[in-house]
Amino acid sequence: KGVSGKVAFLDSNVGRVALKVGHSKKDYEASQEYTALSLVKKLGSGIAPMPYFVDLRVNLLISEQIIGESIKELDNGIVEELADRLSITHSVFFNQSGLPYRQKHGSFNPFDRLVQQTTFLREWFGRMNEYTSQKDKTLARSLQEGAESITGNAERTRDIFAEKGFVLTHYDIRPNNIIRRASDKRIVLVDWGQPYIADPAMDIAKMFYKCGFSRHQEDLFFENYHSSRVSLANLRERVKVYTNLVRLGSYCWRTRVFNEDIQRL
Repeated sequence: KGVSGKVAFLDSNVGRVALKVGHSKKDYEASQEYTALSLVKKLGSGIAPMPYFVDLRVNLLISEQIIGESIKELDNGIVEELADRLSITHSVFFNQSGLPYRQKHGSFNPFDRLVQQTTFLREWFGRMNEYTSQKDKTLARSLQEGAESITGNAERTRDIFAEKGFVLTHYDIRPNNIIRRASDKRIVLVDWGQPYIADPAMDIAKMFYKCGFSRHQEDLFFENYHSSRVSLANLRERVKVYTNLVRLGSYCWRTRVFNEDIQRL
């Protein structure tokens, strides 16, 4: 039993499977993960569990259970394998950003999507500034300035956002979601509960931050990441911009800034 739902593992005629049921669609949406797993399956990268069944009525997903261990230490071999297999996952491009099964945001380039994200943060922090204590008002102003700074930096380097197109991203690559499969020793990414059609640089920035990549490991990743449609130089620069956004968002979740009800604020 977890924060967003319950997970059970059992034997079936296709081997070990994982059953995941969300408490509510606000916490977890089974169709969202099923769609992402189905898209990855078509790419043939083998980087995700096989999807078997989804029941929208009860918000249930049945997928392959990956037998193995989550990584304990990020070594060069893992970095190289992640780069190679994420290249495949990031190889199919979409015209708009949004959820995999209903692209709803309407952004047609990475810069506009970034502005949407920072605008949301500025407005949220603005509400905090209106309705919270003096101590929290100071925090809200600081956070608001941080979001404005990210937009300003992106404006000054807008040419690196010129490439159009978004890809399927995992959006939550962290050590406990990276499994070394026992059967073939390959890396598999589990828990695709937060997939998004987004700039590949955001997926990479979040992974670097959550996995604690060193500068050398970042360089090694880009040496092994390949794309025929993306400028690696621009991608690296966008990762730097997004890293500040990831840090800001991570701080807000850790300090429970986002746990207040937005209607009350």
